[in-house]
Amino acid sequence: MLFSLILFPILSLQMTLYYEAFTDPSFVTSEDWTISNAYSVYSDCAGKRILGGYDAFGNQAKAMKLLLLPPHYTIYITMQFWKIDSWDGEFLYIYLDGTLSHSVQYGQTGVQICGGVWADEIFNLTITQPHVFQSVIILITTNLDSHPSDESWGFRDFKLYLDLCPLGCQSCSENDSYMECKQWNLVNSAFLSDQLSSFQIDGWSIINGIQDTTVCSNIPIFGGYAKSGQSSIITTTINMPQHYLIKIRFRFAYIDSWDNENLYCKIDGILIFQKSHYFDAGWLCNYCGEGYDDYLPNQEIIMHHKNPNLIITFSTSLDEGNINESFGIRDFQIFTYSQDCGNGVLEQNEQCDDGNIYAFDGCFNCQYSCVEGCSNCIDGICFECLNGWILDNTQYICIPICGDLIINGDEQCDINQYIKQSFGCNQCEFNCQHQCINCQFGKCYDCIQGWKLINYQCESICGNNSIQGLEECDDMNSIRFDGCNNCRNDCQKECSYCQRGICLDCIYGWYLTDQFICESQCGDNLIALISNEECEDSNYDQFDGCYQCKIECCHYCNICIYGYCYNCEYTFTLIDQYCIPICGDGLITIGYEQCDDMNQIPYDGCYNCNYQCRQYCKLCIKGICYDQCEYGYYEFDYQCYPICGDGIIVHQEDCDDLNDNQLDLNQMLNLFKIINKVLLQSLTA
Repeated sequence: MLFSLILFPILSLQMTLYYEAFTDPSFVTSEDWTISNAYSVYSDCAGKRILGGYDAFGNQAKAMKLLLLPPHYTIYITMQFWKIDSWDGEFLYIYLDGTLSHSVQYGQTGVQICGGVWADEIFNLTITQPHVFQSVIILITTNLDSHPSDESWGFRDFKLYLDLCPLGCQSCSENDSYMECKQWNLVNSAFLSDQLSSFQIDGWSIINGIQDTTVCSNIPIFGGYAKSGQSSIITTTINMPQHYLIKIRFRFAYIDSWDNENLYCKIDGILIFQKSHYFDAGWLCNYCGEGYDDYLPNQEIIMHHKNPNLIITFSTSLDEGNINESFGIRDFQIFTYSQDCGNGVLEQNEQCDDGNIYAFDGCFNCQYSCVEGCSNCIDGICFECLNGWILDNTQYICIPICGDLIINGDEQCDINQYIKQSFGCNQCEFNCQHQCINCQFGKCYDCIQGWKLINYQCESICGNNSIQGLEECDDMNSIRFDGCNNCRNDCQKECSYCQRGICLDCIYGWYLTDQFICESQCGDNLIALISNEECEDSNYDQFDGCYQCKIECCHYCNICIYGYCYNCEYTFTLIDQYCIPICGDGLITIGYEQCDDMNQIPYDGCYNCNYQCRQYCKLCIKGICYDQCEYGYYEFDYQCYPICGDGIIVHQEDCDDLNDNQLDLNQMLNLFKIINKVLLQSLTA
């Protein structure tokens, strides 16, 4: 919400509170901020409501706001920032107009306030930045890489203060007096609204594009994504009042994959401004389009101009379709200066007049001017530098600080000095590795022989039997644990500490030999990991549960896997993990069975899997009776005679009453048969 201008006399007498958000203890909306990649708009932490917070703002979450501003020359921002949970050296980033204005690295410090079990911290942040343009785009984000339930962030009590221009001035700088800034008059403007319904495009045209407006994260832009790109020209002709000096301000939108291509601004056909842009800011500044980083900076041009008509054109050197890379503009303003500055003659209210319009040469816009990066300039001498610059006290020249992530002055690039890898950037100048033979803006496009190009870097070709670059070896194969893998020295898989292909320690259960080889030994009471050992009982006893480092099964098992028997030896049957012989299955199990006739009939030669002859057999061998006389007979003088009185009637007997009483009928009959037999034998003889 916008507030009436309220004087705030703490940091500056001119400081005015212009905007505040998320100060209400119970706010429930984003208050017209554009929120992206968030799981929720707000959360409550330690009794306070914050925008974002635990389980709300995490990986790739962004909060952005476009604010239209009155004439001013400085911006002050204060806010309460909440770092929640497991930040591990990650950064908070705050961008103003696409330029990184504040970054800070946080770790796992503080105390647990809300969220998970990790430590949290609350910081009161203040940002001060010179600013003269009619709008500001604020982007707050981080490089967190986890879900907001693991690490998150949020803020509240956001306030923006301005140092306003003197009343009645339409444009000013920090040191302008009322008479000085009063000389600048706004004569033309376009594309100033933050609402699409009131966004005026009259008098402007897009050549080789689509005459339309796009909305980029709730920011209206003339042209923009898929509307103006390769070969497109945005132009207009403006009728100007009498003048000799003009100041042009505009916000240019670099959208998607600009790769060091140029923006061109021409006045009356003459190139007066050119700037290259590369899209990669680490995927932190994607406003719209295809997901690449975008850049929406403000630009200011001051030049001599006297023609009654001013023709302005914006074009680029883009070489891809407008889906891949495009551009647009907004916040266009033209001011004219009513004093005759630049004629080489020192006049009223002029500090100097060197007859040119070049900045940083001691006199600019008829005011003393210092070198680029100076924040405190007195009579053309610099005494203090802006953030990102350091003062050379011997020559009063502001030198950009290399390694602060901010590209200033003649720096081509800038990386964090604590980052070990500096691909494409060395001492704030573009560079490539020495194997590159075509280096452009820190990116390699071709490599020497034996190296291949991968992601703009030269990498040695692994597998060509030649050791190059970071390769330690090259055995022309991809076999693991053979001493060389992916062109890095490798050890056997049982090695726990491998140094340049030499094993210095082994995993559990293995021991290192004098030849630096890991070996296992059965019987050492250690089960070697990833080996064939299943158990260790430090003995060689069989059938005690572990034998030769294998878990044992029951006796007679011939398929044993980890102590479970899956099959038994022939003639044995597996029952409840035991191999046992089964009587009656027709199979003779040596040591347990003599025979197996698959029945339970006695006296048939085999009974209960043991040999058995007829009943009363005196000489029974393997189920066969070898007695000379059959059952019921007795042997006498190598002759077999029936046994009378045994109750068994054999062939020669008529009866047998189980006694030897010769007076009974049976005895008489038997005696008669014997006498008769003897008589027959004597007659035949």
